[in-house]
Amino acid sequence: MANVTHARPAPLKRAGAGRFTRQERLAYTMLVPILGSIFLIVTYPFVLAVIQSLQATNGGAFVGLQNYVTGLENPLLYEALGATGIYAAL
Repeated sequence: MANVTHARPAPLKRAGAGRFTRQERLAYTMLVPILGSIFLIVTYPFVLAVIQSLQATNGGAFVGLQNYVTGLENPLLYEALGATGIYAAL
C-alpha cells in the first residue's frame, strides 16, 4: 500500500483574538486617507452647489426653491430637454 499524507486544515482564528490581522489593519489604515479625500472631493462641491442653487444670482440672498420654479416655468428648458433626448437617441 502507498503511504498517504493528509493536508492539515488551515488554523482557525480564535474568537475574540482580535478583529483584524496586522496586514488587514495596515490595509485599512492606508485606505482611510484616500477614501476620506474622495469623500471630500465629491461632497464639498455638491454641498456648495446646493447652497448656491438656493440663493439669488445677483446678491446672494436666500430665495429658497424660487430658482427651481423659475427654471421649470421656462419653456426653453423643455425645448433643450427634447433636443437632448433626440440627440441621445441617435
